[in-house]
Amino acid sequence: MSTLATIMRLPARDLEDSFIWEDRKGFSLSFLAKYLHQLCEERDWEVFMDVFALALFGIMLFPKTERFVDNAAISVYIAYRTRHESPVTAILADTYLALNSSNPKKKTRMACCLPTLFVWLASRFEKRVVGIKCPVESVKQQRLKVKSKDKWSQYMACLTEEKIEWQPAWQQRSQLVYQCAKFLNVPLIGTKGCVNYNPVLAQRQFGHPIRGAPTSYVVEPLLFLYKDGLADEIVPRIRRAWEKRVIMGKDTRPYAMNIETPY
Repeated sequence: MSTLATIMRLPARDLEDSFIWEDRKGFSLSFLAKYLHQLCEERDWEVFMDVFALALFGIMLFPKTERFVDNAAISVYIAYRTRHESPVTAILADTYLALNSSNPKKKTRMACCLPTLFVWLASRFEKRVVGIKCPVESVKQQRLKVKSKDKWSQYMACLTEEKIEWQPAWQQRSQLVYQCAKFLNVPLIGTKGCVNYNPVLAQRQFGHPIRGAPTSYVVEPLLFLYKDGLADEIVPRIRRAWEKRVIMGKDTRPYAMNIETPY
């Protein structure tokens, strides 16, 4: 709390009085909005941007409860603000966890950074824009029309392999993280739990040849929520594993990639 008080330029006592400790921990958006108006009147733009960023972390990047900035989002913001830790892996983890939990429940609202997920989808499935190496710019250039739920369902049902951009320019990298230590995949730490992704399932999309079907052992899923009580065991293991990550370079040989080979 003292670190956050320093960032927000508020007495720690005042911040603790505004912090909700009951069934949910964090700040209400109304508290942050009121403080933002005060900073705007005082023209204290440096602190204004810090508090505004904190609000965005809570309601856009790591949403959990409507109009509420959760304690987990606050922790990610402090790590970003004080230690320059990127929130990207946490956003990716929360997106995977939301997709996994929403699928069996069908109509459950997804609690993740939906704008990021939309940009990812639209930059792959909509009209291709040549020469754009940023997915956000790609979506801006397309000037997409708003679709209803039924329209999106029809659109997704009509997708074919030819309509999908498998290797968009913005995704191409000279290197990518292939695995971490003894994890035969890439484990991610999110605000609600831990999950993994398997680059071996999408090697062709990153410009690498497919060398046969992966075994079930290689793509074994890692999935647990913090409420399961395993955080103290698995999170330190993942942090240590990221210190020993295995990097794979792009295979630039012209004959290495065969787009006709199916998954």
